[in-house]
Amino acid sequence: MSGTADTIDVLHVDDDPAFAELVATFLRSEDERMTVSTATNAAEGLALLDDGDVDCIVSDYDMPGQNGIEFLEAVREHHPDLPFILYTGKGSEEVASEAISVGVTDYLQKGTSSDQYAILANRIGNAVSARRSASEAERRRRRLEETTARLEVLFEDSPDMVNVHDASGSIIDPNAKLCEATGYTHDELTEMTVWELDRALSPAEAADIWDGMAVGESRRLDGVYERRDGSSFPVEVHVKRLDLEGADRFVAISRDVSERVERERKLEQLRERTQELMYTETFAESAGHAVAAADEIIGAPLSGIHLVNEAGDALEPAATVEPLSDVFDELPRFERDSSPGSRAALVWDAYRSGEPVYVDSLSTSDRVTEESPAESVAIHPLGDHGVFIVSSKERTAFTETDRLLVEILANNLEATLDRVVREQTLRTRENRLRLLHEATRDLIRADSTREVTERIARAAEEILGFSLTVVRLYDPDEGGLVPVAQTEAVGSVFPEREVFTPADGSLNWETYESGEVRIIDDIESLDGSVDRGTGLRSLMLLPMGEFGTISVGETVPRALDDTDEFLARILATAGETALQSQEQRADLEARQTELERQNERLEEFASVISHDLRNPLNVASLNLSLVAEECDSEYLDGVEHAHDRMEALIDDLLTVAREGETSTAVTDVELASLVPNCWRIVDTRGATLVTETDRTIRADEGRLRQLFENLFRNAVEHGSTSPRSHARRDAVEHGSTNDGTEADDADGGVTVTVGDLTDGFYVADDGPGIPESERERVFEAGYSTSAGGTGFGLRIVAQVAEANGWDVRVTESEDGGARFEFTGVELVAE
Repeated sequence: MSGTADTIDVLHVDDDPAFAELVATFLRSEDERMTVSTATNAAEGLALLDDGDVDCIVSDYDMPGQNGIEFLEAVREHHPDLPFILYTGKGSEEVASEAISVGVTDYLQKGTSSDQYAILANRIGNAVSARRSASEAERRRRRLEETTARLEVLFEDSPDMVNVHDASGSIIDPNAKLCEATGYTHDELTEMTVWELDRALSPAEAADIWDGMAVGESRRLDGVYERRDGSSFPVEVHVKRLDLEGADRFVAISRDVSERVERERKLEQLRERTQELMYTETFAESAGHAVAAADEIIGAPLSGIHLVNEAGDALEPAATVEPLSDVFDELPRFERDSSPGSRAALVWDAYRSGEPVYVDSLSTSDRVTEESPAESVAIHPLGDHGVFIVSSKERTAFTETDRLLVEILANNLEATLDRVVREQTLRTRENRLRLLHEATRDLIRADSTREVTERIARAAEEILGFSLTVVRLYDPDEGGLVPVAQTEAVGSVFPEREVFTPADGSLNWETYESGEVRIIDDIESLDGSVDRGTGLRSLMLLPMGEFGTISVGETVPRALDDTDEFLARILATAGETALQSQEQRADLEARQTELERQNERLEEFASVISHDLRNPLNVASLNLSLVAEECDSEYLDGVEHAHDRMEALIDDLLTVAREGETSTAVTDVELASLVPNCWRIVDTRGATLVTETDRTIRADEGRLRQLFENLFRNAVEHGSTSPRSHARRDAVEHGSTNDGTEADDADGGVTVTVGDLTDGFYVADDGPGIPESERERVFEAGYSTSAGGTGFGLRIVAQVAEANGWDVRVTESEDGGARFEFTGVELVAE
């Protein structure tokens, strides 16, 4: 080793002298122990290596003459363990791989950051420290081997079996322990070979092992020694090669590992058995596997597993080894409150404490005074599930290995029982959820509120297992929560259930008002509860919104867990939804009845208009035609105009009456197509239509046509009148027909625009507009400022909007005219 422990001599080889000097400066600043010599090529570096002490070489790769790899190969010829770090700016995976194959200590690429020098200094320090440590360790190892070799010659008093044999396998010198263990005499063993003693070793295998060992090297072997009587036993052999006065000798130190091998065999059996436990599905199946394993592996024929019963007052047999039934007339059941000194009390001590109990001799133990067919017993608790009892008729029958095996088996069984509980709970929960889902659909299909509540109570009992369930609904006449449905067991356990009101301070009313689920683990712990003394112990109260509550009870405390609450919440929510559905259905039926009556009245009104007014008008119009054929009078035009106005009035009245009926013909309507069609139907008289929408909306197309046609007529007939002050008064005509005399005097055409709103559309014109003071009244039936108007046109527009569920309002357009905005329109996504 070069240098001293306090210095690190570094040789840096790089064809760039300036960089080499820079690296030297940084290395010295990073670690003051370092001294750095530099060379510009491999030949110069080898010369410096031969002349002085070097602890580590740092070399570039790309150098003239020899590159870094070739330099490394040259160094390794004479310095196989000298640290060599390839520090290059032209690295690659190929270079790194080649360097590693040649024996490079470390590989580092040059960078631009000054941090690289700290990394390089660290790598140098680590490499040098590792080499120095290895050298020191090698010296210590050699000294130790020399000392050990001398000591191992003095093996006669060793507690282990020892023999010395030569390279041919002949036993030269066995110790007394080997003779004792095998039954051979010293002379008999010296006449044998190693493979005659160790039946697990062949001559060829022995030769391969010995030839591959250096002096001082040791090997560990597993063997099987054969005794003089022909029996055998497993051994662990440690062989060491020594050079004794120039002769190869092998010292074999052996130890009987029968107990260890047997323990490993049992552990392997136990591993296989515990793997079987992973696939069990019930407590009985799991317990059966465990007791079979105890009998097979430990050899305990008086073993059994006892699990705590549902009441928690006894540990009852779940599985036993078959011979146990031959010992007991009736398999033991251990009562919780058994007297001290009994076997049951001992078992319950282990169960309660959660700690295993071992008794080597029950007949002499102070803990058990009761006579027992077993003498040795190991009781291992299984968590909350029960106990695992392993017993034998022999005293002190269980070794430390047996106790370890019992502990491992019991722990695995406890984990298995936990898993079985989780899986059973999960299966039960999934099944209950499935049934609960079906029950919620049944709730929605119920025909009445009472049927809903009865189905809630039935689902609580049959699906969730709540035998004590009461459903209460709020009754405004009673001013409280009235029981309307309950499970059958409620009547036999409790007296008649009363009405709960705000005044009585009941838990039900608190739950109803707060809207929060409440769980009481033990009713008896609540002062002033109306249910104390009734036998009810556990209670869960669930609100059903504004409708009422569900009460779930049990006769034992702390009987309701998180799963019960989760499922009960689902049922309560489903019940609330079903009750809302019943309420909505009742409201809908009442509304339908009212609509039917309204439609009947409207139809009757329409019939009167259609028959009682139109027939006389038709007669008058026909007579007018006959009179016009016989004479020519200037008054006939006025009469004909009056007839036309009456006809228009009748048409508008019929439209208003029939628009009150419910709309059902809702389809997708493209405004860009519908608007021009409606425009062509109206007498536009030189007006202009601008369509600024390409939307598709959901609407009753027939009624939407009526809406646009009436708005277009209103804009065209009243938006072009002059002067503007007269036109403004005329613009609120609201009629779908007109005699057209005002429009004949028009001095210009109106422009009507149909465009988009965020959730609807608008129709605007650049006419005189509608005064703000009159915008609230424009949709009233019969309201008109025009002498020729019927007053129903914009009323029809409002009814169409209402029938489609839209909102409509009148405002002023950008050009000062009228603008009708329709919002709340259902848009069809593009």
